Amino acid sequence: MSQGVLDVITLPFRQGLLAVDEGFLIRGDFSPSLEATFGRSLVAEQTYQPAFERLRQAGIRTTAQLEGRHSLGLCVLTQHKLETFANIARAYSHLSNGGVLVCAGQNSLGAATYEKAVAKLAPLLGSLSKAKCRIFWLARAEEDLDAWSPWLSYATPRPIANTPFVAVPGTFSWDRVDAGSEFLVAHLPPGIAGVVGDLGAGWGFLSWSLLTRYPAIRQLDLFEAEKLALDMARANLAPLGDTRQIRYHWSDVRDGVGRGSYDWIVTNPPFHREGIQDVELGATFLNVAAAALRSGGKLVFVANRHLPYERTLKASFKTVSVLAENGTFKVLLATK
Repeated sequence: MSQGVLDVITLPFRQGLLAVDEGFLIRGDFSPSLEATFGRSLVAEQTYQPAFERLRQAGIRTTAQLEGRHSLGLCVLTQHKLETFANIARAYSHLSNGGVLVCAGQNSLGAATYEKAVAKLAPLLGSLSKAKCRIFWLARAEEDLDAWSPWLSYATPRPIANTPFVAVPGTFSWDRVDAGSEFLVAHLPPGIAGVVGDLGAGWGFLSWSLLTRYPAIRQLDLFEAEKLALDMARANLAPLGDTRQIRYHWSDVRDGVGRGSYDWIVTNPPFHREGIQDVELGATFLNVAAAALRSGGKLVFVANRHLPYERTLKASFKTVSVLAENGTFKVLLATK
């Protein structure tokens, strides 16, 4: 998230156009500008665990699910279109009558488009542009939320076509099975058993595939930083009625998942951060997996074919082999 957006969202308050009041922040992160402007007067709704933790450590009241009505709301626009529409509508619904909603986003993420769309539903009170970001604000004038209902619906789980799964907009690959994960599942090795970890579990496709194919799995731990996705994983695994131990961890894999406790780890590690390739992010997942596996434990994962993860693996694993590859992906198996 751009710190510029978090600075810009305070602009109308710093310029005296709006008054600071008790309120909430949706999809924001900690920033010195927010703290200087609002102090501790905001409650922050954040479902991405690293941002949640930064806000919490800064002493800001933090929740994964906003409640109640407030006189002021701040909403940070994200790169996910439907999630952003849902967040704007949810923010509006959490305003008291006459409450003010302030929205801010990067121009590159379509902030002007959101501004025009909002203006069709409610009159805007003002707007500003600065630092390649756009900010606009409006007030809740009445109880009627009918006009916002289509946007509010984007916050509810949606079926993924041709699958038994559901996901919610804003989570990774929310409307389809990710091609990399599908390739990994098609080439999983035999013998996955014991205590297994799924790093970056998303809405649960890999975990579902493991539980339905490998009865010798005794315990499966899902690690996922985005709570919206982890909640979908719970929903997608629930119909299995599995008697094996399944544990859900809302956590940042980069912080570690334990040491020497897993027989197998399966992952489709991320390699982008806010749309920019970040090979080190994926390498961190692999290093965390290495630390979490017992001696002789195995890591199986999928990666884009061009990513040089073999060098990372050689430092921690005795053997590394390619189980499958095509023009886009490769599936690797590493033994500690």
